[in-house]
Amino acid sequence: LLTATKEPFLVQIGANNGTSSDPIHKIIKEISPEGILVEPLPDAFSLLTQTYKDHPKITLVNTAIANIDGEMTIYRINKEFESTYQETTKDCKNLSGASSFKKEQVVSYLRNYFPDSECEKNVIAEQVRSLTFKTLMDIHKVKKIDLLQIDTEGYDFEVIKMVLSVENFKPRTINFEHKLFSDKENEECLQ
Repeated sequence: LLTATKEPFLVQIGANNGTSSDPIHKIIKEISPEGILVEPLPDAFSLLTQTYKDHPKITLVNTAIANIDGEMTIYRINKEFESTYQETTKDCKNLSGASSFKKEQVVSYLRNYFPDSECEKNVIAEQVRSLTFKTLMDIHKVKKIDLLQIDTEGYDFEVIKMVLSVENFKPRTINFEHKLFSDKENEECLQ
């Protein structure tokens, strides 16, 4: 899709570190499209900056996409717990990717890997900067998106609704993580 597009433009919401379970990392490395990658967590954003330091057409933005311009509470795994298990658990290499506006999503993620641990106490709240999707597009003067990649751990449907509510602005392709959608959200999204 992007290789056939003249001057392709992509936006990624929930970019994390730019490599772990990232479906667009290879695209960026191979065809160097222009785009915006968004990541709210400062430590993940720092790694993202390193990943794309040699890609001048990629703009990195340290914010969350939410329904307000301001600050939001995001839930994430305690960094001490994360670093302890990162070294010992091969199946769970990137715990920083399990952050969400929905605390129950992060607790549930932890329970999948660590059913015997006290998951709730290892999930912490952190304040992050937030922008609406429209504000992000206005700030960066985006006129078109060929590929919109969304991975926001249970908030994807809210982001999709924000994107589709922007007048006269429809991404050519939207790729998102739907496995965390409720049945109702899946049904609504298909409409």
